Amino acid sequence: MKKSFRTLISLIAALVLLLSCLTAAASADAVTDELAPVLIEGAFRHESSIEVSDIVRQNGWSLDEATRMMGRAYLAAPELFFVSNSITVNSIGRDFFVKFDYTMTPEEQRAAKKKIDALCEKIVSGITPEMNDVQKLLYVHDWLILNCKYDYGKTNYDMYDCLITRSTVCQGYSLAYMYILNNYLNIDCTIVISDYMGHAWNYVKLGNNWYHVDITKDDAATVYKNNSYDNLGYVSHENFLMSDELCRNTTMPHRNWEIVGSYPAAKDKTYDNAFWHEVTSPIILDGRIGYYAVKNDSEAAADICSYNFRTDTAKPLIRIRTKWYSRRNTNGTETYPYGKYFYNQIWMSLGVRNGKLYFNTSKNIYSYDPATKKTKKLYTLSKGDQQIFGCMFTSSDMLRLAYRYDVTYPESYISLRLR
Repeated sequence: MKKSFRTLISLIAALVLLLSCLTAAASADAVTDELAPVLIEGAFRHESSIEVSDIVRQNGWSLDEATRMMGRAYLAAPELFFVSNSITVNSIGRDFFVKFDYTMTPEEQRAAKKKIDALCEKIVSGITPEMNDVQKLLYVHDWLILNCKYDYGKTNYDMYDCLITRSTVCQGYSLAYMYILNNYLNIDCTIVISDYMGHAWNYVKLGNNWYHVDITKDDAATVYKNNSYDNLGYVSHENFLMSDELCRNTTMPHRNWEIVGSYPAAKDKTYDNAFWHEVTSPIILDGRIGYYAVKNDSEAAADICSYNFRTDTAKPLIRIRTKWYSRRNTNGTETYPYGKYFYNQIWMSLGVRNGKLYFNTSKNIYSYDPATKKTKKLYTLSKGDQQIFGCMFTSSDMLRLAYRYDVTYPESYISLRLR
């Protein structure tokens, strides 16, 4: 082997997520904008070795630093979904080269890209001209949560896994969100990493300000005795459009993060007290209006409300009495009789078809017509003391509902055809 051929350094980043979280951070002002397109261009040609010598020398990086920066550039490029999270950087004399491990053939990669783009176009087709940028961000946030689930096996980590396979870890959620916002909605978005947390999320720009969005934490699954349940139709919004201060003080606080790229701090607190932070149902958008369900604290009931995004006003529409009963304690050491203890929380999901809202209580499926203000019961669960814990549309007329004894039990599903 030639003397000029130096030792290969492999970045086997815990780019695999829960990310272990990937490449150790370089300085926050290091440039990835120039590096990422070079890697994308070479990868799309499936080059066996991509030269990055000029960029490395221009920034004065050592081989070690160059390796770290390749990992950062990888995270800034959702388009590299067909590249393994094992990256090798070679140095030959004063020249530097990146070697990717491709997980798809060129033909497979092109076919996968077509699938991704077709789906992205379908997703954003649900966004109407009346919606502002907050609503657009919210729409994609809720779509990803409703249609993807967290991969507890921690093997799926890119946007293809999120959008097509529909199972991913935090990196996949973040890359998919970034790709849709940057390429289809003209909204600036990047990725945030925290080695300390082993976690990744997004950083988005609205107007002149930047905010945190953590889709993974908002896709609130239930984990009980090493089993995970997706919670069909359950969408948290606690981590949507946060300032730095709020990001550090949620129920699952974020710590020691670094933004990939050079961006200002998220100082603006405009949305820190927004209504959505308490909402665990999907927020259904219809033009300027959003519909959602919240727990009514004065009684065992839920309120379905509307929110006008232009006037910043909320209005309760209907109140539905319902309870979700607990069958066993969190340790599973005691089973309660049905009807003895109920949760101080709701699992009400919303959907909309042909101008009508559809939603579940613990036992029933209802429709509500905002124009006539009429509510109609469509279905009652006939499964003993099991309860409905969410629902969502899977097609124009098919509603899927999840039922179980309480949140600690596995979900079962029923599909209803609505007429």
